[in-house]
Amino acid sequence: MLEEILTEIKQLQSTIGKELVMQALQKTYGNRNEAAKRLQISIRKLRYILNEKNQT
Repeated sequence: MLEEILTEIKQLQSTIGKELVMQALQKTYGNRNEAAKRLQISIRKLRYILNEKNQT
């Protein structure tokens, strides 16, 4: 039961993170560096999130 809840929470976090990245990219017209700055994450983390999105 607890493991199922934790798995669901991780999936929700991933979904929310991906959506935030996509919104930031739309607002910056696809500029990854600017999107990362606005999200206060590294460009490497942004690329990781984008690659993760492409795999699911």
